[in-house]
Amino acid sequence: MPIAQLTNGLHLSYQDSGEPQSTKGDEVYDTLVCVHGVMFNQEIFSPLLTANHPALRIVTYNHRGYPGSSPLLPHELIDSRTARKTYVNDLVYFLEYLCFTLELPRKPIVLSWERGGNILMGLASPTFLPRETRERGVSIVSCLILHDCPPNGLGRVPTSDIVKAIIACPYPQVTSRSNSDVKGAAATGYSDHYPQLQRQYRSGSTSSFSTSGGDTTEDFPSRTERHLSWICGFYKHHNHLPRDALPHTYVEPTYSPWAYKCSSELLPRTLLDSAIELENTPQSSHLVSSQFPANPHLWKLSDDRMQQVEFARVALAKQRDIPVGLVWNGESPESTVDAVREAERMGGRVYLLSKGGNSLMFAHEPEEWAVRVRRVARDLVGL
Repeated sequence: MPIAQLTNGLHLSYQDSGEPQSTKGDEVYDTLVCVHGVMFNQEIFSPLLTANHPALRIVTYNHRGYPGSSPLLPHELIDSRTARKTYVNDLVYFLEYLCFTLELPRKPIVLSWERGGNILMGLASPTFLPRETRERGVSIVSCLILHDCPPNGLGRVPTSDIVKAIIACPYPQVTSRSNSDVKGAAATGYSDHYPQLQRQYRSGSTSSFSTSGGDTTEDFPSRTERHLSWICGFYKHHNHLPRDALPHTYVEPTYSPWAYKCSSELLPRTLLDSAIELENTPQSSHLVSSQFPANPHLWKLSDDRMQQVEFARVALAKQRDIPVGLVWNGESPESTVDAVREAERMGGRVYLLSKGGNSLMFAHEPEEWAVRVRRVARDLVGL
């Protein structure tokens, strides 16, 4: 796996599909840079790297703290303000590496998935980064596309599917591969909105929490499967872009209490096993090492909800330096639909890629997904 040696002295692991061989005549190819989220590393995009994309080059990379990349430093893990800027800064340096080392023929399209969307909003927001750093980043990018943007990036409180799948799921003390005591931070990560839930969890009172089997505790593999079944599920919504409260129609569950089918049984298990990062470093915001204080806000632009809302509003609808759009699929989780609804209220540009795809459409149908993403990119830049 190649390593990008950045000019700031750090390195990031990345993968590159290379120049497309099927480019017709003098057609100039596009480059799509994929930014992963918290729960998965860049391997989740591997189906895109091996698919046939005429005139499209795919590049993925691992954030710092993920396999093959430089680690986050202790002060970056403790100080959430520093950590937030670290991820966005790293993206700017990586884009410079790609554009100048690989000599890309066009400015790349940058696409985020899941909580990687917060990183792209950090780049789009005029006030998040130092002016010079942001100008370097936006000057070498054609557009930013947020795929299944997380609702917390728009200042939203957790939706019911997140509460059921993560927050209300008991996370007993476990031991990681490095023998560091680790506990699930999802139960504490939304303490602003669920103080009672947090108090119950910390006191050991889990009477209100139960899994589908009636148990009140789960081992690590069980929690991993629970999280997978949520984010990888296919969901039936009453309508595709609701304007008010969103009711759901669920089929009797086979994989989880919410989805009627799940990517974990449709995709190769080796793909998910190589990509999942629930037991990764503390910045994942799902796990917190005993070496560092619990810090669930590393993947948000601000601890202050109203400031987070303003960052998102400006990034999505007010700034004019870089085109930004949100894409989603009609059978993605409730949390995605909530974020889409809020982005539209803010005046953001929203695109439905597929009525039938879920959050992992890029893994299920990589070639068709890429075609649709390129259409969105061309619309954003006015081509």
